[in-house]
Amino acid sequence: MPIISVRRAEKSDASSIAAIYSESIAARDSTMDLDPFTHDDALNLLCDLGQREAIFVAETDHQVLGWGNVKTYSTRPGYRVACETSVYVFRSHTGQGIGSSIQTSLIEHAKSQGFRHIVTKIWAENELSIAFHRQFGFSLVGIQNEIGEVDGKKKDIAIMQCL
Repeated sequence: MPIISVRRAEKSDASSIAAIYSESIAARDSTMDLDPFTHDDALNLLCDLGQREAIFVAETDHQVLGWGNVKTYSTRPGYRVACETSVYVFRSHTGQGIGSSIQTSLIEHAKSQGFRHIVTKIWAENELSIAFHRQFGFSLVGIQNEIGEVDGKKKDIAIMQCL
């Protein structure tokens, strides 16, 4: 298995982040975003990070194959201990430890920033992602039924948390 390194994302990673996320958008199985994600969208995401937020990328042989982010759960002060995470990996590279490497970095970063409640939102039908998050101590809080609609299909979201 190739060596995976995880680091903070830089502006030069915007094209890779956009390509990975656009692949997930096109697959219609892991995000409620419906429009292609552009280089400029990724650049804005990188430039608009809050003080405690971060984006990490995982690479092998200097090729970015996945990314993830930690973002504040809410701007309301009472939620200052809560954050939300997401992980995306090129589909051709899943099952190689890339997502796990990113998730580990996200959790470490979250804790270092004083977050003690980590939330993730997953399509309820995405059993692989739910199982993946359970490996990191996430538990199912509940299901938001029919909260989204993609291509005319109602979508349920599983809310998971890690304390």
